[in-house]
Amino acid sequence: MSQRLIDSMEDARRRTLALVEGLDSAQLMGPRLPIVNPLRWEIGHTAYFYEYWILRRHLGLEP
Repeated sequence: MSQRLIDSMEDARRRTLALVEGLDSAQLMGPRLPIVNPLRWEIGHTAYFYEYWILRRHLGLEP
């Protein structure tokens, strides 16, 4: 189960990076809207949850 989860998460990471690789800094920040987080923040938020819940909690690894 753990290897399948790792493979799925690595695939999701590759796909996410492929989607944003051509964006510049301004595009990653996007427009300032009170109800929308910048894309850069959303990517970081996703990375944090992966690191915390998958690497630390599920696999017992240190960051």
